[in-house]
Amino acid sequence: MKFAYLRWMVRSAMLFIVAGALTGLLMQLAYRIPQLAWAHALRSSHIHMLLVGGVIQMIVGVALWMFPRRTEQPQWPTGAQGWTLYALLSGGTLLRALAAPFQLESTAAFVLATAGATMQVAAIVMFIALAYHRARGPRLDAERPQAKGEP
Repeated sequence: MKFAYLRWMVRSAMLFIVAGALTGLLMQLAYRIPQLAWAHALRSSHIHMLLVGGVIQMIVGVALWMFPRRTEQPQWPTGAQGWTLYALLSGGTLLRALAAPFQLESTAAFVLATAGATMQVAAIVMFIALAYHRARGPRLDAERPQAKGEP
């Protein structure tokens, strides 16, 4: 299905926002419920789920859909590029959110969190490479081709 990766980006962004908000609620409850004291270790996960998984992924999905299309082929990112971008951004955010609370106590968790961060950075670089040339102003009338019968 064409552009399915864009729909998955937007849907995943919504899921990350919900997960981030629930994590924030859990952290807030931990101030009054001593049994939830462990939830304070979720701060980094909370921030990454909301900002990277939610906000940035929503921006990436909408921007790739809305930015002006290229005139040369392919006009859109290819399906492979789109799915790679989605896997890097969503997978990196999920990996980082799951490993971050344990990275101070475990070398393996640190390595996983670092891998997730690397995937996030790679996704941002890939997005910029795909969208940079599409961020341009509208053509001036002098640059616009004349339609038949137009003065």
